[in-house]
Amino acid sequence: MELDIILSFYNEERVLPEFLRRIRSIMARMVSEGAIAAYHLIFVDDASTDKSLVILEQEAHVGDITVVSFATNTGVAEGVLAGLSLSTAQAAIFMDCDLQDPPEVIPVMFEMWANNQSSVEIVHTRRTARRGESLIKRTITSIGYRMLNRGSYAQLEPEVGDFKLLSRRAINMLLENEEALPFTRGLVAQTRLPSATVDYQRHERFDGAEHTHFPVLARRTIRGHLNRSFIAFSDWPLKFLLKLGIAMFAISASYLFIVLIQKVTGLHEPGWPALMAGITLFGSFNMLGFGILGLYINVIFLETKQRSAYTVSRVISATPRSLPTSARWPDRVSRPQHPKSEA
Repeated sequence: MELDIILSFYNEERVLPEFLRRIRSIMARMVSEGAIAAYHLIFVDDASTDKSLVILEQEAHVGDITVVSFATNTGVAEGVLAGLSLSTAQAAIFMDCDLQDPPEVIPVMFEMWANNQSSVEIVHTRRTARRGESLIKRTITSIGYRMLNRGSYAQLEPEVGDFKLLSRRAINMLLENEEALPFTRGLVAQTRLPSATVDYQRHERFDGAEHTHFPVLARRTIRGHLNRSFIAFSDWPLKFLLKLGIAMFAISASYLFIVLIQKVTGLHEPGWPALMAGITLFGSFNMLGFGILGLYINVIFLETKQRSAYTVSRVISATPRSLPTSARWPDRVSRPQHPKSEA
């Protein structure tokens, strides 16, 4: 039985050497114990600007690494899907390589799946502690989970992130989706396959950096999660808009009734304040409605174009691997040679 590890990353040159040392040690122990017959590390480089790609190219001669390099910075979810499309093993794990998610949890995840293959297709990991993360980030993440679960088609368990094991069946189901704005957690949940959960403590980043490439309050993060999760997996903004419209109609009808009573009783005093307040109120309500509808129309527009979610500039592998035809892959695959053969 083989196991693939999918790693989507951006600018991790300070972490990769230590990550490779630890992950290779863990994988070698699993092979020696007979838990798996072989493993493969599939790195997806999201157009890094540091020396991450150079480090991986130097390590690829061992034969256990395939590196997919994106032409432009696209996103973590697209990187995960690109890596899964290269996976050929019976199971695959996707995770970050910043060592916040310790690779030492992998044997536990694999054992959970291997011993229950008839009843478990997905193994989630749940964070019981989140070291090195600010209170603001934890609070916003918690609120986001609650809001999404309240009106989402796919329920997400709190503190369960993008560190999962997928069976071959789950991988195939995930790759059947052709979304322009993929949200991996939602797509995995929407498979509705039987799952199990492993608890672990999330660590601080190995390099000590306080901020990742996608800070929680960054404009790109907020806009990305808004389109990928709230809009793509929930219709609650539209339902909220409908309820707000009904409430505003009731208030308006009540106000008109009061005005009519005042007119009949002679207590009505015409003036601009009430008129302008009503115009402003309903004008802002219309703008709110058009804005929410615009978000959904924008996502529909992106999905109907059916353009490639990512473009690959290079694929580095010391061993031949078949490239899927579903994405725009390059014609050439770079095959690094062992340093001794270059002398």
